Amino acid sequence: MIIIEPKYRGNEHIGVNVAFLAIANEKYPNEKIVFYAEKEQLLNIKKAAQDKNVDLSNIEFKEIEPEPQRIPDILNILHCFNTISKLIKLAKETSTDKIISLSASRPFLYSLKLHLALNPNIKFTTIIHADLELIKTRPPVFPFGKFFYWIKWAFLFGNKNNLKYIILGDSIKENTLKIIPSIEPYITSVDHPYFFEEEYKYTPFQNETVSFASLGAARRVKNSNLFFKLAKNIENTKTSNNAIFSVIGYIRDKQLDSLADACNNLFVASKGEPIDRANFNALIKKVDYAVFFFDKNSYKLTASGTMCDCLSFCKPFISIKNDYFQYYFEKFGAMGYLADNYEQLEQKVTEILNSPPTEEYKIHLENIMKARKELSINNLKNSFEFF
Repeated sequence: MIIIEPKYRGNEHIGVNVAFLAIANEKYPNEKIVFYAEKEQLLNIKKAAQDKNVDLSNIEFKEIEPEPQRIPDILNILHCFNTISKLIKLAKETSTDKIISLSASRPFLYSLKLHLALNPNIKFTTIIHADLELIKTRPPVFPFGKFFYWIKWAFLFGNKNNLKYIILGDSIKENTLKIIPSIEPYITSVDHPYFFEEEYKYTPFQNETVSFASLGAARRVKNSNLFFKLAKNIENTKTSNNAIFSVIGYIRDKQLDSLADACNNLFVASKGEPIDRANFNALIKKVDYAVFFFDKNSYKLTASGTMCDCLSFCKPFISIKNDYFQYYFEKFGAMGYLADNYEQLEQKVTEILNSPPTEEYKIHLENIMKARKELSINNLKNSFEFF
């Protein structure tokens, strides 16, 4: 079996790639597996696997050149075409009929369709991530050539029985099929694999204080300005318990600095640079709730790594409702609170501060533990099918 990471480099997608490699390693113990990726990606995957005590002993690691960045589409397509040519040649030489791609860009998909038409005996599975969001866009008309490279064309045409797309979540699959219904025979969904942190003891609502946190980089595109608005409004509201707000990350958009500076109940881990994972892990363990203000149309076609972080550290979360979060709340039970809008979310935070829901918090943790068990690598590997 051949596995490739054609696009991501360095630390990008390390967690999910290690998870998929671990599943393949355990799913096919008697099959030789060769994994191709960019040099730094290979090193980081080996380190992450070692840190998590993940067995990848059945996998041979080999270096490739990842997709070039910021070059014309036609040159990128040629690069991807040559990469896939080498993989198919290797597959034929080693009598391997299975190739898995851990990601797929627009140029990669165009190149892949050409190859699969010429090689019907090769079974190819590709995992689709954030690139799927681009199918919602309109085809570009300027420059004219861009029209023919629209990613939706790459999904619409050239699908064969030897091609399978893996989408990370049933809600994402459902939304994809609303846009491209003809792709249904070639698409399957799996839950986002993740290595969860070990359980640890934590007591919420200590010292008559409730702590709320924003995770990752603070950005306008994530509506982080609403998190600072919430902190300021709560600061000016009399409640039975104190509130502490934290940004467990850094402020990426500098225009948000003034909003953060105006809050006296706010802790920001870093204003300049991203924080390392060890610092992130230590800080998230100290909060009661994560709070998100993603737009309600977020995560229609993309899985949420942020939600996985909440499950990993057993943190209920409060968020504006979206399809992805709602799907998992329906599947496992409430793991926090989903609000229809900002006003409703602020009202829920105020209610929590006036009467911390100790018993409900326990129920949320029980549902999180249920989700952790079902979404664990050990559980997913039993039902996961690459082909």
